[in-house]
Amino acid sequence: MHHSSKKWVITRCRYNNSDIKWVVDALFTELQSQALSTKTQLPEAGEISYLYDQSSVRGNYIDSFFNASSSNYIGNKVAWKIAGHSYFTCWPEWDDRLVGWRENLRNKLNTYPGLEYWMTEYCIYIPNGSWVPPQHRDYGSGRDLGIDPALWVACGLRELFTTT
Repeated sequence: MHHSSKKWVITRCRYNNSDIKWVVDALFTELQSQALSTKTQLPEAGEISYLYDQSSVRGNYIDSFFNASSSNYIGNKVAWKIAGHSYFTCWPEWDDRLVGWRENLRNKLNTYPGLEYWMTEYCIYIPNGSWVPPQHRDYGSGRDLGIDPALWVACGLRELFTTT
C-alpha cells in the first residue's frame, strides 16, 4: 500500500490509534475490491491494560476501535476480537495486576457483548526493573523445571480462564 501522506517505518511499530485505523481502512478497501471475506484481527496489545486504559492516542483499544461513536471505529471492518500479552501481570501479591487487570478487562469486555479476548503471549519472565517487586526481579530467566514456576504459570492461567 502507498499513501502520499504516510510513510512506513520498519524499525519499530509506534502507530497510534488513528494510524492503525488508517491501515485497517486501506486494507479493508483492498480486501473488498478483491471480493475477499478475510477479517483482520487487531490489536495485539503489549500489555493487558492497553486494551481498556492508557492514552486514547495509543491504547484504550477496546473503546477506540469498537465503540461506534469513536473517530477510530473499525469494529465493522475487523474480526470482533482483541488480543493481548500477559507480560508484567504474573506476580500474585503486588499491585493487583494478576487479578485486578484481568477483572478490569472483563468489565470492559462486558460493555461490548460478543467481543472476544485472545491472550497471544504468556511468559513468567520478569525483568530486573526497579518497578518490579525485589523478590521477583529477573525471575524466570533460564530454564527451571521445578514446582515454583509451574505453580506460577498455573496461577496465571487460572486467572486467564476464570476472570477474563
